[in-house]
Amino acid sequence: MSLLLIRHAVAWEREKWAKKSNDDSLRPLTKKGKNKFKLSAQGISLLIPELSKILTSPFVRALDTATILSAYYKKIPFKVLNSPYPQMSQLQKYVNSTKTIAFVGHEPHLSQLLGDLLHLNQTFPVPFKKGGIALVGPGKNGPELKIFMGPSYTDLKRI
Repeated sequence: MSLLLIRHAVAWEREKWAKKSNDDSLRPLTKKGKNKFKLSAQGISLLIPELSKILTSPFVRALDTATILSAYYKKIPFKVLNSPYPQMSQLQKYVNSTKTIAFVGHEPHLSQLLGDLLHLNQTFPVPFKKGGIALVGPGKNGPELKIFMGPSYTDLKRI
C-alpha cells in the first residue's frame, strides 16, 4: 500500500474569509489556487499514474482540491471523511495492500500524519506547502518516503 498525502491548494486568506463567514470549513480555493492546482494535478497524475481512491477532509478547500485531482484519474470516486484530521487508524480501513490511495487534508495535521507513518516519533520537520504532496510506500525496513515536493515541482510545465 502507498499513501499519497496532499495539502489542499491555495484558499482564500483566513482573515478575508472571516469578513464573509465565521465558518472556516466553508473557505474555498481561490481562482488562482484552482488554476495552479490543475497544473499540479496533471503533473501528479504523471508521477503517480494510478490511484484507487481519494479520501478528503470535509472542508470545502480540500473537497475542491480532491475534485480537481479526481478529474485526472478518470474521475475515480472520492470519499469525504467525517473529520478533517483523521488518525492513521481511520485511513487504514480504506487501504488495499497493493493500491495507492490519496488523502487531501490540512497542515499541521499532514506533517503529524507523515511523521507517524515514518515512525519518526515527531512531526515531519518540513511543512507541506499548499498543493504539496508526499508519497509513502513500502520500503525494506518499513514505510519509506518516496516523494516529497511542493506544488511548483508537480506543475506540469516543469515535468
